[in-house]
Amino acid sequence: MMKSLLFVALVMIQAPLHAATWTVDNNPARPANFQNLQDAVAAAADGDTLLIAGSNTSYGIVTLDKRLILKGPGYFPENNVSGAAAGVAKVGAPVMTASAASGSRFEGLEITGSTTVAAGVSQIVFRRVRFTANLTIQGSACMVVQTYFDGVWFTVSGDNAVIANSRISGVELTGNGITVDQCVILTGGGQMTASNLPVIRNSIIVSNLGAAGAHTAAVAFENCLGVGRLSLPVGNGNTSGLTAEQVFASGPDTDARYRLAEASPAMGAGPGGTDLGMFGGSNPYVLSGIPALPRVTALRADAVVPDSTGLKFEVEVEARD
Repeated sequence: MMKSLLFVALVMIQAPLHAATWTVDNNPARPANFQNLQDAVAAAADGDTLLIAGSNTSYGIVTLDKRLILKGPGYFPENNVSGAAAGVAKVGAPVMTASAASGSRFEGLEITGSTTVAAGVSQIVFRRVRFTANLTIQGSACMVVQTYFDGVWFTVSGDNAVIANSRISGVELTGNGITVDQCVILTGGGQMTASNLPVIRNSIIVSNLGAAGAHTAAVAFENCLGVGRLSLPVGNGNTSGLTAEQVFASGPDTDARYRLAEASPAMGAGPGGTDLGMFGGSNPYVLSGIPALPRVTALRADAVVPDSTGLKFEVEVEARD
């Protein structure tokens, strides 16, 4: 008996701990594990996931002191196939100053406050996020993927950042080893600066500045399209002198606006015949930033539940990328 007990104890010690998933909803009329996002962060363990419900009220500023995954329902609800009633999950600004927050992920959220990933914090991932306030990345090896910057500034001074399949509006790249791939970059009045020769590939750059714009001098462009007055360096598969009407689909200025027009010169112009811009490549932008979570489309259950059989129900779920 003693041997058996010892064996069980060893199995329990060696078994991996599974991360938990918690729900957060600041509408008190709806069931959730937490109403306050900061309370959920405090209670969660390293590696846990917080599913944040759409709401008409912001969840406010949240401070992360551990590695967590924060997921909302997406943004631009008018384009969201799950319906506008779900709302969006707005976070005032995530604060990440402790290295223990390294490896945290944000997905399907709208971030409305100026956000800084501090030096010493690494491997932060922003995926399918809408920023309506500035983002500054000082930490290393961070990723910004399938993300929509809505007229705000984006600064990267940390090293080895990866930026892909995103819509960017004004950017400063000064870290080492930065790569930008499959993006749409709207530089407006020339708001694009860089040093240390970051590489921008397979992207569409829109600007009203001419060839002398200093924002092109310290950037290596490969297989990019220049829209407007911007003239990209000759060679490396770059093309300039195009109009927005030639390249993009028409429509309201939301994320759908940057799909490619019929017969766009960006179609099939990338490596292996892939499309240029945020909807191309192996990890295309997802409209409305809908996270990769299944959506319940139907729930059927008996109105009366016999004691002898218990509750029986059927659920239909729609898978998402």
